[in-house]
Amino acid sequence: MVIIGFLDENSMVRRVGNMREMNHLQNEIERYKADYDKNTRKLNDLTANPVEMEKVAREKYLMKKPNEDIYVFEEDSDQIQDQEQN
Repeated sequence: MVIIGFLDENSMVRRVGNMREMNHLQNEIERYKADYDKNTRKLNDLTANPVEMEKVAREKYLMKKPNEDIYVFEEDSDQIQDQEQN
């Protein structure tokens, strides 16, 4: 009984470890599915809504219309870290 319970390939210790790993992987699968759903919705919004596409182009890629100027403001990284610590 001791050999089967603790030393065997299919021992209780290994079974518990495998169950923990399976739960961890299941949670990871759920997280990836949620990310996939979120990204799919975002992609659908971008392809179906020209206003959303323009917003992303302006914010992420700094694109502009011919008669506009762009001003980019960057914060000092030390200042950001100080704000996060407070």
